[in-house]
Amino acid sequence: MGREKPILLPKYQRILNELGENIKLARLRRKYSSQQVSERANISRPTLLAIEKGSESVSIGLYLEGTCGSWVGERSFAISQR
Repeated sequence: MGREKPILLPKYQRILNELGENIKLARLRRKYSSQQVSERANISRPTLLAIEKGSESVSIGLYLEGTCGSWVGERSFAISQR
């Protein structure tokens, strides 16, 4: 048996879709592969793809890992190279 799919109001589903789209656009602008971002955020690649699609079954904490985790790692690396 799988987990039950959460039911969201359309307003909140649009927010998740927009957030996922923004995460994907940021990744593509930086020319990162989904594998690179998932490794930096310490999440699986299928989870990252679910986040980018705006899936309501992914926890909000993982949405934050997908955004903050990878970009903070990038900034830390750039600072350490100075």
